[in-house]
Amino acid sequence: RDAATAEQLNRALVRSVARGPTADAMARLPPPAAPEVVLLGRSNVGKSSLANALLGRRALAPASPVPGRTRRFCFYDVNEPGHRPHFRLVDVPGAGFAVDDVQAALDGDLQRGMAEGKADS
Repeated sequence: RDAATAEQLNRALVRSVARGPTADAMARLPPPAAPEVVLLGRSNVGKSSLANALLGRRALAPASPVPGRTRRFCFYDVNEPGHRPHFRLVDVPGAGFAVDDVQAALDGDLQRGMAEGKADS
């Protein structure tokens, strides 16, 4: 019953999903087009799998048991503009393998850059 309820909620909130832009560096992030939900964490903890589960898709965000597979910032546009809620889910490279400056990411530079929509790196 809990799984069925979760599935109904997911379908009610996530009507459509489209792959949005990608970026290979903070300096090349696209300008914010909608509110963003960013999945940030260490490498190989399941961020891409979580993105798929939240979006109700099995393979939209490529997931792998091999650490460091996500090397780009991947944006997923959830629901069309005008439909609520409209937002972007952002799957980011994990700290530890794919992020060049792991210490800066862990210290918060990555979070600050994402909040501002850009970074100097």
